[in-house]
Amino acid sequence: MITENKGLNKDLLTSSDWRTLTKIRDFLQGFYNTTKATEGRKATLDKVLPSLDFMVIKFEQAIKTYADDLFMSKYLQAGWSKILKY
Repeated sequence: MITENKGLNKDLLTSSDWRTLTKIRDFLQGFYNTTKATEGRKATLDKVLPSLDFMVIKFEQAIKTYADDLFMSKYLQAGWSKILKY
């Protein structure tokens, strides 16, 4: 794809970039939904604790799913180490 401004061509996203962004979005969507469901004054421990379990399970599944993906696995492992820290 060629744009009017040739300087912008180097900043265009490739098909590979879009696939990576889709993976990231798909992984984070569950966290977004969980966060929205447990925010505000009506968030009680009976809602928050299961959501934490859900997030841990999502991380474990993603680590297995993306084990062969160098980009995703690197960041999932970094996130997992933060979970283990707390």
